[in-house]
Amino acid sequence: MTQRQASITRRPSNLDQIANFERGVSGTFERGVSAGFNRAHSDEAEEDNVGEAYALVGHDDGRIQLIDLATGNEMKLFDGHKDYITCLDSHWPKEAVSAAADGTIFHWNLEDGSGVELTPPEELLITCVRSLTADWNEKRLAVSGNDDGYFVIWDLATHQSQKVLSCKVGMIFSICADWTKMRMLVGHGDNDLDLLSLKDGSRLKAYPVKHYLVTVIDVCWPKARALIGFDNGVLQIWGLPMAASQSSLKGHKGTITALSVQWKLKRAISGSQDKSVRLWNIQRSECIRIVSGHLTGLRSLCVDWDLGVALSSAWDGEMQLWEIADEVDVDSTMQPVGGEVRAGAIALLTVKEAKDENSEEEAEEIVADTRDAFKLN
Repeated sequence: MTQRQASITRRPSNLDQIANFERGVSGTFERGVSAGFNRAHSDEAEEDNVGEAYALVGHDDGRIQLIDLATGNEMKLFDGHKDYITCLDSHWPKEAVSAAADGTIFHWNLEDGSGVELTPPEELLITCVRSLTADWNEKRLAVSGNDDGYFVIWDLATHQSQKVLSCKVGMIFSICADWTKMRMLVGHGDNDLDLLSLKDGSRLKAYPVKHYLVTVIDVCWPKARALIGFDNGVLQIWGLPMAASQSSLKGHKGTITALSVQWKLKRAISGSQDKSVRLWNIQRSECIRIVSGHLTGLRSLCVDWDLGVALSSAWDGEMQLWEIADEVDVDSTMQPVGGEVRAGAIALLTVKEAKDENSEEEAEEIVADTRDAFKLN
């Protein structure tokens, strides 16, 4: 596959060696006149692949691109869906699953670019899939939720549907699965938040959420805590055993559309239809920083807490790459990825990630070490 060249603009920023790129209306990358970032790395860092960062970007026409953020080059193109990409879940660097508004779900090989469409159950009407999450370890399963309120368990080894869960709820907005105990916390269109069994769909616990839709969820299963985003712009921290809200994070003026939490660092990042992204201290329930720059509401957000950067996309198709430090001098944003094809679901893929088993002190050291490895010349 021919690599497409990107326009790269130099900006004053602490973003470490990740280049900005611009996508043309015609669907090809345009050549730019600026040189981009200089790489700063040792031989040891190069051997460890430190400094590699990629984005998996789903578009409104169903295409998915794997883009090298350091160079702006398209590494691979994944073509199979026929409608806009709603969600992605990746197991970097080997594989990913994606869902689209046409109801199709694909399992992709990120190494050779091939993909297989998962075979849906015959009795299920094909509708938009808005939520999809996979277990990349022992079970090799995925669960999806569609607009008709049905959950499907998929076998990633056979690419067949394993079962349709017998619990019809409202339109499914968000799923956070605990594959160890085969359960999932779900936000859906019945204005409810439910803990459901991944085995048979039975309701394990119902949470007293009233009047507002649960649009995004992030769960720390070991500590039985969840951060929930609503369509009124409020986020709440919930204690799952006692089924009660512990605190609220207020500031957004529109529906919460995207969320990422680093529980050990006690930080969260949320995106909203109010065009802003907010960085939160969830221990103090306070907003640390507001990132503005998008001209329309946020559509998708992915964060690499190890590298210290976030990638966000808005409904106008623009993507921005920015630092997630508590304080920065300048917010660095990517050049628009726009035109007639807009960026939808996105995933930020990097070589090194902070492991869940690390302590809070070790996690902070990993963040600092990785940022140092990416410093500009």
